[in-house]
Amino acid sequence: MNNILKRTEAGRVIARENWAKGFGEGIGDTVTQIVSHAVETALNEGLKLGRRDGLRVLLRERYGDLDDLDDLARRLADQNYKDNMVRIIASPTLEELRGGPEVQQAVPRSG
Repeated sequence: MNNILKRTEAGRVIARENWAKGFGEGIGDTVTQIVSHAVETALNEGLKLGRRDGLRVLLRERYGDLDDLDDLARRLADQNYKDNMVRIIASPTLEELRGGPEVQQAVPRSG
């Protein structure tokens, strides 16, 4: 029956329609996956940047303008955002935030 249908014009029309439908669905699925991945990546990047900005604001409020403010905020946000936010609010020394006595004390920015 399938071979007979393929030999008719109606069979070829049905085959083309089914091919187009399958192709469209395949393209649609692929586009959906690409867009979904792009949105997820953008949201994650935005979350990461927002966390860094939030810690930067807390650090600047607690300790003023530091030479390594951006780097310190980035490092603390990337390590453990929630715990480091609590630490900053508790007002540890800059040495404690930076990781211990081997790190030099911050020098406030001039000007």
